[in-house]
Amino acid sequence: MNKKGVKIIAAIIACMFLLGIVGPLLLSVVYGAPTDAKLEQMKKEEQEAIAQVKELERQLNAATDRVFHLEESLKTMEEEMKALDEELIAAEEAELNQMEKFKKRMAVVCEKGSTSYLDLIFSATSFSDFIDRVVIAQEIAEYDNNVLDSMRRIKEEIKTRRAEMEELKVKQEAEKAELETALTELEAKKEEASSYMKELQNDRQKYEAYLDAQAREKEAAKNRAGITSTGKADLSKVGSGGLLWPTPSWYITSPFSPNRVNPVTGVLRPHTGTDVGASQGEPIWAAKGGTVILAEYNGGYGNCVIISHGNGVNTLYGHMSAILVSKGAKVSQGQQIGRVGSTGNSTGPHLHFEVLIDGTPVDPMQFF
Repeated sequence: MNKKGVKIIAAIIACMFLLGIVGPLLLSVVYGAPTDAKLEQMKKEEQEAIAQVKELERQLNAATDRVFHLEESLKTMEEEMKALDEELIAAEEAELNQMEKFKKRMAVVCEKGSTSYLDLIFSATSFSDFIDRVVIAQEIAEYDNNVLDSMRRIKEEIKTRRAEMEELKVKQEAEKAELETALTELEAKKEEASSYMKELQNDRQKYEAYLDAQAREKEAAKNRAGITSTGKADLSKVGSGGLLWPTPSWYITSPFSPNRVNPVTGVLRPHTGTDVGASQGEPIWAAKGGTVILAEYNGGYGNCVIISHGNGVNTLYGHMSAILVSKGAKVSQGQQIGRVGSTGNSTGPHLHFEVLIDGTPVDPMQFF
């Protein structure tokens, strides 16, 4: 086999694989998602927005705490720097006092206020006196030098500590300024996220109210058709032969679920029929022969047809793009009564098909 043939076969296999995996996903997009799926998505977005608000609050709290600690640190630093200034002044005064003491001591030893160490040494009257004076002079000089060195060292240490503290203060003030800017930005982001969250919550509540209103309209349509529920359904009333599948597509986007609790709200919101995803305009056929008892637009079902098959058995067809029969018309099984659409409470083209026995919705799938 040549390379071209291999490529063609590989392409076919790839297409089959992609259709097998991606096909259902594409169909769900084309035919629209069930209303509960839309509610779930709205709730997910709301939860994400709530999480974002909480994260921004956490960041705000952390930044606010950091600013508070920086302010406390800066206050402490100011007090320490003030204390260091006082220590420096005290050290300088101590150095001056030590110099004055040194001068006075030399004056006492020499009995002259300006006598130098050399005068003190060379004014000795004997050799032993000379040795004594040298020792005294050395001790005095060493002591004074040690004291003065210590004081100068203290002064330098104080200056170094103060310079380091000044540098740290500048850094912390810069950090505080950055944090205050960040706080302003975080506040703005939190306000924006909070507004978005409230908007999502408001939209979800409005959508839930809309679904409730649509549900009431659906019930009103059945009431106008004279259908009331007895609370019981005798499945045998459908009779032999069952029902005809009402449209060319068999892709079910949402099954029958009469006792379904909405996963978003926790409220009982039953799905009383089977949703069949189909292309816009595809034919819709009567599942069984009977009389059309309703053919009109309804807010919940959109363009809707209900056929009575006698003996308390009715079928309902919703969201049509076009109704091709009128109320009171007699139709036969398989006769086209409308076209697939997305009217009413619908997120994409599909057929909502219901079977009602004695007014109670039952799972249509058991009759095919």
